[in-house]
Amino acid sequence: AGMEIHAFRLTPGQDLRKSLVSYAKGAKLEAGCVLTCVGSLQKVSLRLANADSSTSTHNPKGNETVSLDERFEIVSLTGTVSRHGCHLHISLADYQGNVVGGHLLDGCVVFTTAELVLGECVGHVFSREMDEETGFDELVVTTKLAPVPATKRIRNGYGNGSNNSSFDSEIRKTGVSQAVVGGVANAGASPRKTKIENGDSESEEERKPPGFFGWLGRAIAPPPPGKYATTPSV
Repeated sequence: AGMEIHAFRLTPGQDLRKSLVSYAKGAKLEAGCVLTCVGSLQKVSLRLANADSSTSTHNPKGNETVSLDERFEIVSLTGTVSRHGCHLHISLADYQGNVVGGHLLDGCVVFTTAELVLGECVGHVFSREMDEETGFDELVVTTKLAPVPATKRIRNGYGNGSNNSSFDSEIRKTGVSQAVVGGVANAGASPRKTKIENGDSESEEERKPPGFFGWLGRAIAPPPPGKYATTPSV
C-alpha cells in the first residue's frame, strides 16, 4: 500500500464541492484525502458546527446553514474524498481577515482559482453508511487485498533458489538429470587433474561448461568425441 497524488486546478465560476465530487467519480477515487487547497471564493455556503441532520434526535431544528455572497480567501480545506461520498470542512478569511468555517456545501463558487492536491490511500476504500445516532452518512473504512505482482512471485519461487523443490521440479520438466544440476552446484569446486582415455590430462576448471545453460546445451546436444575411430586400411 502507499499513496498516489492527484493535483488539479479549478477555474472561476466552478463549484468547489461539486467539482471535487465529480473528480472523485471520474478518477474512480476509492479513498482520498485533501492534502492542500489554496484559492478564493466569491460565494459561500456552509453548515455550521451546531447543526444536526433533520432526522437526528440531538437537534429537532435540523440543519443550520449560512450563505455568504462575498469574496473569501481559502485558508484551509480538509476532509475525505471518495467516489462513494465526501466529507469536507473549509476555513475562509474575509477582506478584514476575519475567519469563518464549517462543513462545505454545494454553492461555494471559485472566484479566481482553487489549486487542489489530493492523496489517494491505495489499498483502502472509503464508503458511507447511514448512522441512526447522528442522522448522517458516516465513514466506513475497509481494506482490499492487492494482487501479488508476477515479479514478486518469481523472486519468492525457485528463481532465487529459496524453494529447492520447485527448482528440482522445473529441472525435471526440462529433462535435465540431477547429475547436471549437481554439476552446476559443484561448478565452483577447486580444480584437480583427471586422467582421460587418450593419456592427456586437463583440469575440471577447463572442462566445465559456462553455468546452467552450458550444461543444458550439452545434455540436449552433446559435443562429438575428441577422436573418431578409424577403419583399418585393407
